[in-house]
Formats: sequence, C-alpha cells, structure tokens
Amino acid sequence: MKQRLVPALVGLALLGMALSVGLSYFRGKGPNPMPSGLDGRLTVTLPPNWSTVDSLNPLANLKVGDSEADIYLIVVSEKKSEVQGDNHTLQKYSQNARARLTASMSGVRQGGPWWVSVGQHRALRYEIYGTAQDGMKVTYLHTIVETPEYFHQVVGWAEASNYPKHRGVIRDVADSVREDGR
Repeated sequence: MKQRLVPALVGLALLGMALSVGLSYFRGKGPNPMPSGLDGRLTVTLPPNWSTVDSLNPLANLKVGDSEADIYLIVVSEKKSEVQGDNHTLQKYSQNARARLTASMSGVRQGGPWWVSVGQHRALRYEIYGTAQDGMKVTYLHTIVETPEYFHQVVGWAEASNYPKHRGVIRDVADSVREDGR
C-alpha cells in the first residue's frame, strides 16, 4: 500500500507546484486597468489582450479592442437632455441609433431585441449582421444602456466569420460598462 501511495503523493505535489506557477502566471495576465471616459465617470473592464484603441470612432467616449483577434468595442454617450426629436425613450433611441449604424451597410439583418441589465441599468440589445461599404461582412453587438442622465450606445464588433467565437467576450466587455461605478 505504501509503495502505491508514495508515487501518488509525489504526483500530487508536482501537480500542486504546477498549478501554483500557472495561477501566478494567470494572475499576472488578469484584467487590464479600466479605461475611462466622460471625465472618469464611464469605465469598462477589459480582459487580457484588450487595450485602448485610439484609431476607432472619434466620437466615442471609450475605444477598446483586441487588435490581434480583430475585435473591438466603443461607447458613445449622449446626454438625455441633449437628445433631439422623439428619441427620448430607450426603444426609440435604439431604433434611431441602429438606423444610423446600418445606413451605409447592405444585406442587413437584426437579431433581438433582448432586454438586459448592464450594471444596475436597463439596456436594449441587438445583434446586427451585414456587409460594410468596404465589402467586409461584419456582426455588431449593439446595446443601448439608459442611465438617469445618459444614453450609452455600446457597440462591439468582429468580422462575421469570427464573431461566433468572440461573441462571449464582446458581450462580457459590453456588460462591464459602468457609469460612476454602477
């Protein structure tokens, strides 16, 4: 019995050391510091390999992505007091924002809507599929988050062929958007 126990204990000790080293390495690769926008009021938590991407939409308050995987997310915030026309409901604001996003696309299809919570705020989400002006097939995860003062348009995307494998991480980043920590 003791002869069988010694190799098992040595194996467990080696496994423990390997896990310890692996966990130390993984902790070093944890979420990046939170980029912020709106003078620090708006934050997002990023997974490893994601960072700020300044070359994205100049109107965006937050611009992040994983350039190696070619997946990105922006947040464009608009004060509700400055919203023009009949866009004062979450549904109408979402409808008009999606119309602006898809105006130059062809073959547009949309999935949704899904009512979700982002932080403590209600949000309306769609997936939008289509072909951009440059001919690239793209899929967007489009979420409008309503807070007492703002509508935040959270748009994540990837090339359509890569979107299914990155859907979860794009959704997780979109769901991590916070205004004033809420």
